[in-house]
Amino acid sequence: QEIVEIQALPAPQTDLESGLALLQAFPYARALASRWQASPDQPGAAEHRAALAAWAQAHQGALPVAVRLVALKRSCQLLWSLAQAGGSSSRWASLARVAMELGERERAVQALARLKECLQQGVLAQLQEPFLAPHPAYEAIAPGETPDAWLEAATLEAEECYGSFSSFFTGTAALPRLQRLQALGLATPAMGHRLAMLQRRWPEQMGDSVRPWFDFLELDRPLRCLDGGAMGLGSQPEPWVRWAQEGCAEVIGFEPQLEECERLTKAAAGLGGAVRYLPVALGDGEEHTLHITNAPMTSSLFAPARATVDLFPALGELMQVERRQTLRTCRLDDLEEVRPADFLKLDVQGAELMVLQQAK
Repeated sequence: QEIVEIQALPAPQTDLESGLALLQAFPYARALASRWQASPDQPGAAEHRAALAAWAQAHQGALPVAVRLVALKRSCQLLWSLAQAGGSSSRWASLARVAMELGERERAVQALARLKECLQQGVLAQLQEPFLAPHPAYEAIAPGETPDAWLEAATLEAEECYGSFSSFFTGTAALPRLQRLQALGLATPAMGHRLAMLQRRWPEQMGDSVRPWFDFLELDRPLRCLDGGAMGLGSQPEPWVRWAQEGCAEVIGFEPQLEECERLTKAAAGLGGAVRYLPVALGDGEEHTLHITNAPMTSSLFAPARATVDLFPALGELMQVERRQTLRTCRLDDLEEVRPADFLKLDVQGAELMVLQQAK
């Protein structure tokens, strides 16, 4: 409500030089300051500086959070309007940074894509006005004599971080970007570590083995993995089961539906106890009703919310309750044999919060 009320007020007046003053604290800005001071104002320069001033206001810790959020939104709106009118590399860089801080990840990724297009066209002539580093780590890295390489590295690192939550999910598609970062010599240690992990995860000679990856991690014992709601949905074993097959992990799975628990136990019989399944429903330790559906993977401690699930094509057809079973759930905190746990996977059809609250 406070945010709504503030947004209804006229935009707060900001000092157009405040954004520049904040930028001057960063090595990259000091290195480019002479270029900025000597350059004539570009069309839209006043609006760009106003966006930077709003960004600076959003970083004033003494202001109420709602005021800072409105300032950040104003900065993003100004930059987006400028970009739509014909953005330069500096303005796309600022937009990518502000959009990501605001939580508008999709817009940040779009800005980075346009920034990469500018990079391919030559950026030196387009760096003649103040701008935000697309990735905060590059605020502390001075461009030196190669601002084009610096901006390319900052863009690639931002793309690697903003484009996906982890290189684990991008797989080999991330390798060219990380290798280019390494070649530029400006990658942060985090990017070097990502590259090293991916190279060990997918070396040509390693086939499907995960052993080289785990050897690289230098763990002092196998990972202990807990699988809450262990019902399998395909013919291939889950990743953590594959880890256990190669001696890299031990798995304790929980599956309250007895037939499925017995099937999983038989499938793991040849793994020497590295993978075991318990016919247990994780929860709060209280008695609950398990609603068993026509598609067992949608069975839940909660009855299907028909008004919601029927909005989705075919989903409601897979959530028809066929029978109910009363059972007592088990708190993870009460299970000594699961400690210490390194990895927790939960797929318990809406009861995840209940499980986590009893797994402190």
